[in-house]
Formats: sequence, C-alpha cells, structure tokens
Amino acid sequence: MLVFIIALQSRQVSRDWERVSALCRRTVGSILGQTSDAFHAIVVCHERPEGLPEHPRLTVVRAEELPIPATKEDRMVDKWDKVKRGAIEARRWNPTHVMVCDADDCVSRELAAWVQAHPEPWGWSFTTGYVYREGGGWLFHHGPGFDRYCGTSYLLRCSLEELPERMDQPRDGFPVVEYGHSDVAMQMAKRGRPFQVLPFVGAVYVVETNENDSGVHMGYWGWRKHFWRRLSRTRLLTRPLRAEFGLYPLS
Repeated sequence: MLVFIIALQSRQVSRDWERVSALCRRTVGSILGQTSDAFHAIVVCHERPEGLPEHPRLTVVRAEELPIPATKEDRMVDKWDKVKRGAIEARRWNPTHVMVCDADDCVSRELAAWVQAHPEPWGWSFTTGYVYREGGGWLFHHGPGFDRYCGTSYLLRCSLEELPERMDQPRDGFPVVEYGHSDVAMQMAKRGRPFQVLPFVGAVYVVETNENDSGVHMGYWGWRKHFWRRLSRTRLLTRPLRAEFGLYPLS
C-alpha cells in the first residue's frame, strides 16, 4: 500500500486561492488515476480546497489548529507540520511506502502498481523527471538531479513504527518528516537503507504557477540561453502523456 501525503498552503497566504485549489485538484486527480487500487491519498490543509472531489481513496485532514505562517520560513515549518499530520493519519492504512507530494505537481499513474509489485526495496529516487511550465504545451525532460529540485521525487519505505503517532513527537527517527527530498536518499543510504532509481518517469514538476514557494522557473535551467541544446530534451505534451500524469490545462 502506497500512501500519498499532500500538504496544502493556507488560503490566507495564497495569492489566488481559486488557482491554488485548481492546482491541488489536478494533483489529487493525478493520484486518484492510479492503475492499482493499492493506495490512499491524504490532503492536509487549513481549508478544504474548492471543488475537491469526494472519493473513497482520498482523506482531507483539516489542520485548523496550526498557526497561519507569517514568513517564508514559517511556511516551510507549516508544510512539514502538515506532512507530519498526514503521516499520523497514514497509520490507518498501514502503508509499506509513503510519498510526499507538492500540491501543484503531478505523478505517474503507475506508482501504486509499481510499489504493489515491488514491496521490498527501501525506496526509489526520481533522478529524472519532467518539468512543465504552467500553461505550456510541452515538457522538459530533466536529467540526473531532478530529485534535488522537485519535492515530488521519491518513494520511501517505512514501517508503522516509523510513522509518528502524535504531533508533539520530535521529527528525529521518523524519516518521512526528518528528511527533505534533496537529502533523503543520502541519509537513508547512511542508515543502510539505500534507494533504487525509479526506472520510469514518476513525476512532473510544475513551475511558474505564481504560487510555488521555491520560485523556480524555466530560466533557472538556462532554457533561453541554451535553446537548441535543450530542444532535444523537450517532449510535446501529447494526449497519452496528459493521461499518464493527469496533466490537463487549468483553464
């Protein structure tokens, strides 16, 4: 069983709550499109996003007791508090693996089936992946290092004992909240639990939404400066790719 955890920012810190809700709906839709039923999705939020569907494999946790973040640093604390709240909720499904997803990215519909067929590995890193500029018609295939930039980039095996039971427990000892995407593979390898490389593209990193905390945009990869060299690494966003990742236009 694979449990997806999505931490959603509050309406009070959003530039455009309708857009935040639409991005989250699309993320959740990509998760609910899994080809295997061996999964559950958890959205942790202050306010339920607008238009989010009711679904037997979706749980929405209202974390109204958490303070509204005032700074960018507070927003990261808020995110990981919500991930912890989601990890506590995940105990109900006794997952073999957990995946933390940003609330605007999309995932492959094959992830739950992959975990179901391969329950033993300690986890997988998404060392490559797609980058999507919101509103565009193509994908940029990011080579090695994708997992350093995108928060939706790993599957983590964890036992029930490695999921927190209470919010007042420290993060130490609970890998799902102890490590971020950029160092989880390295830290787990140090503990004798090395990740494997996911052998297919597992996620689409959505950028330039005007709501990304990272502020990453396509220019970050020198797209315009190295246009012709980068051109060979683009993919037209075809109907099969849209179906694979649930990546439909917001408008």
